[in-house]
Amino acid sequence: MMHKTLVLFGLILLATPASATQIGVQAGTCPLDGAPVKINRQISTNTYGGYDSDLVSYASNGQWRTHAVTTCEKDLFSLLSQDFERVRDETVTKALLSESQAILATAPDLDTLTPWERQAFAVRFYKVIGEDNATLGELTLTAAWLARDEAVGIYEGLDGPIAAINLLAAGDEELKKPLTKAQRKTVLYNMARVAQRAGENQKRDAYLDEFETLSPLDAEEKAAIARMRKMTQKVEPAYQDEAIKLFRAWLNEPDHSPMRVLRISYLLADTLRRRDRFREAFLLYTLVAGDDKAPQQLRDLSIVLASHIADRAKN
Repeated sequence: MMHKTLVLFGLILLATPASATQIGVQAGTCPLDGAPVKINRQISTNTYGGYDSDLVSYASNGQWRTHAVTTCEKDLFSLLSQDFERVRDETVTKALLSESQAILATAPDLDTLTPWERQAFAVRFYKVIGEDNATLGELTLTAAWLARDEAVGIYEGLDGPIAAINLLAAGDEELKKPLTKAQRKTVLYNMARVAQRAGENQKRDAYLDEFETLSPLDAEEKAAIARMRKMTQKVEPAYQDEAIKLFRAWLNEPDHSPMRVLRISYLLADTLRRRDRFREAFLLYTLVAGDDKAPQQLRDLSIVLASHIADRAKN
């Protein structure tokens, strides 16, 4: 889609529809090497694309998280835009330079970096700065979401796990009908996308496996299936596993805010479920659901998902 370009309050708008994610660009300076850099600023967004059980939301026309990290071209210093230009003392700056050199030793050029790789670099720099493991875990989970974005694109109006479960059931009924091969491919591919958003790995893989039996597949179809398999079976899970380690490490530390403990416990539960670690997830969902201090959304989601795990165990 072609976007009109406007200058507004010193920002260059990259997208202009009222309901779209709007991103401005400001000129900045890389704090480690002094080189010029473009810093993205969020102007507006929406949630018309719904949300998933691990609390990621989707805008209907592009996700802000894709643009939220600013990365310097030469040293690959990467942070969220709102933190990018903060002044840091000499000791921290030296440590960030050292981390930059470690990243440069193995990283490709900036032009080839994916949004999830840039997010992962930001996690490394935030660790040097001294962010706690809960924050690092949520930043790492965002890298997983970016990989999911690449896999599923936008499926508007999919509001949470109940909507996803119902849509998967409707899709299974549709697949019982005498569809043409093209129609069947469309349903199977879209149900794989929904299953990924729902964290239903076995269903996702079954849909993709059946899609591949409907030969011949053209080059575009083969590429789409290969991309979804890579993103959903390798890239996203790797970031989820790292987030799990970070969340567990933080929860094992003392003296945390009870409300934050509940949030991280919920995120850990849902990430475990998405990695097919159902027993561990069930115990944490139950913990959150049974705490009357937990936000109502987290309690409601925990009840639904714990029940879903229990139903799965019966079948």
